[in-house]
Amino acid sequence: MKLSESIIRYPLNKENILLINPITGAIDIAPNKILTQMSEEDKNYLTSRGYFLSGKERLSALKNLQKTYEQHSENVPYRFYILTTLNCNFGCPICYEKKTLENSEATLEKLEKIIQAIHTFQQEHKIEDKKMNLIIFGGEPLCVSDKEIIHYILDSAAQRNWEVIIVTNGSRVKDFIDLFVKYSKTISGFRVTLDGPPEIHDARRPYR
Repeated sequence: MKLSESIIRYPLNKENILLINPITGAIDIAPNKILTQMSEEDKNYLTSRGYFLSGKERLSALKNLQKTYEQHSENVPYRFYILTTLNCNFGCPICYEKKTLENSEATLEKLEKIIQAIHTFQQEHKIEDKKMNLIIFGGEPLCVSDKEIIHYILDSAAQRNWEVIIVTNGSRVKDFIDLFVKYSKTISGFRVTLDGPPEIHDARRPYR
């Protein structure tokens, strides 16, 4: 009995080998000698993990994998990130954006072009409305000088039956409650960024 041709083998040291099965997704560390001195128990275990598939069995496994991928793809949303601003009201020392693009903010004119480009992409690729997700992102995306920027995105999404997710540090949510209530059916979720318990979060994420 020998390993299927698709198995990736990587020697870790003199005693052990790493086995990777790209068809089943199995990853195992096994003694080198297991391949030449297998007990019935070892053989059954590795067989159950798909390491000894025949050519016919491998083809069948790949067909099942393709079917699973197609079923999964039917439900995977398309996500389009819209950066309203790279400004932020926090001064996190770990921030990679720092002062790179301070005072940057999307204009309504730019947003109109962005929404139209996304809509065109949807039409060209025949994507269902329910699979379209807009992610409002930043900086801190709610640190905009004009509340109409957020309103425009939410309203544009609502008109097209797209879903919206808002990634925020949470500090300015109360300033937009009226909009969030109005478009509650359009907003599918908030991703509030937190760094651990209060004392750690507050130390790592001070207000500017």
